[in-house]
Amino acid sequence: MPPKRPAKEEPSDYELLNRFCESYKRLRASVDTATAKDNKITQLRERNEFLEGELKEANMREESLRRDSEEAERSG
Repeated sequence: MPPKRPAKEEPSDYELLNRFCESYKRLRASVDTATAKDNKITQLRERNEFLEGELKEANMREESLRRDSEEAERSG
């Protein structure tokens, strides 16, 4: 007959609380990391939108200057 294994002891309330706290800390760190990444993505999107607007304005100014230059060449 195989020897009996000792009954598995249930973790104490302290051990359970400690495990919960460690799990919570890991979860919180994951949430904080995800939040930081999301904030960075939002910041980069806003910066990209701003730069796209600046580029559009610069292109419009360039086109206007080109037209003015062509017009001046024709009349002068």
